[in-house]
Amino acid sequence: MFKIAIILCLIGIPCQILEQEPVVLYSTMEECREVAEAKMQEVKTGFEAQNFVIAEIHSYCEVVGDKNNL
Repeated sequence: MFKIAIILCLIGIPCQILEQEPVVLYSTMEECREVAEAKMQEVKTGFEAQNFVIAEIHSYCEVVGDKNNL
């Protein structure tokens, strides 16, 4: 299983790791990456709409649970 995380760095504010709340688990890395990309765009749009300047933003998927069962 995989979960989404987004690293968000704003000008003048330290970078933060954002996760879905509640955590949503995805059964495949491909599905997780597709959703992660869409979520990253939502976060980017939301912060830009509030006039924050984004220095960097990245999304990734991380393994949850037993890493031997991939």
